[in-house]
Amino acid sequence: MDFALSDEQEALAEAERAWLTKNDPIAARRPVIDDGPARTTPEGVQHLAESG
Repeated sequence: MDFALSDEQEALAEAERAWLTKNDPIAARRPVIDDGPARTTPEGVQHLAESG
């Protein structure tokens, strides 16, 4: 059985790593972690929608 990622899966993983490196949502949330419920930024929502 072949468990290697396809080229498409590798490309998606690379794109997600690049986005997370540029827009680190955990680092952005850390300073206000105790201020209330976590919220996703509009940019994060857009990225999720575009990523599927």
